[in-house]
Amino acid sequence: MFPAEESDEEYLRDLEDQILELLISRSSEKIFPAQMGMADGSIEADQLSASSCRFMLPNCADQARLDQGSGKEGPGAWCAEKRDWSPWIQVDFGKTNLVSGIITQGRADGNEWVTEFSVQYSPDCTGALLDVKDSTVSPTIFKGNTDSNTKVTHVLPKPVFACIVRILPLEWYGSCSMRFDLIGDGMLSYIFVRHFPVARGL
Repeated sequence: MFPAEESDEEYLRDLEDQILELLISRSSEKIFPAQMGMADGSIEADQLSASSCRFMLPNCADQARLDQGSGKEGPGAWCAEKRDWSPWIQVDFGKTNLVSGIITQGRADGNEWVTEFSVQYSPDCTGALLDVKDSTVSPTIFKGNTDSNTKVTHVLPKPVFACIVRILPLEWYGSCSMRFDLIGDGMLSYIFVRHFPVARGL
């Protein structure tokens, strides 16, 4: 009998594992993940999208930046419509990045925050999304916030190579509202240049 063919998802996860093992084994320095650009604005507004918006704003997803305050420009968070029962918000980097975690906050000017969420990602910018999974191969459910302003850091079970990252709130207090930033090590090409000098052609 011929062995069963791997699915595209299995192939991508195996490839991620192999690259991560190679990266860690050959690195002469530790990887220190950093915030990836929501808080400082290097992720631009047109890279953000969401399932719905409660307020009439040009791009309400742009309100989701970590430490975003409230004011004339908005409520200080992405706020999904109250009748949106499957809300999501996503970042499109445009290039593949190594992502290892998420920092979340609630709404700056109100008692609203996400208490549970899951995460999906696309490794290749095509829009086909994979679930971030735990050791049981089930989608990981992350515990969110317990107030409006305390920052909570959530570490993924293992880093993922992602061009698109989508956060899917599952439960919330008050209404579905959140601010966030992603944590990671930067673009895949930069990682290889830094850790693998022979890979400068990437």
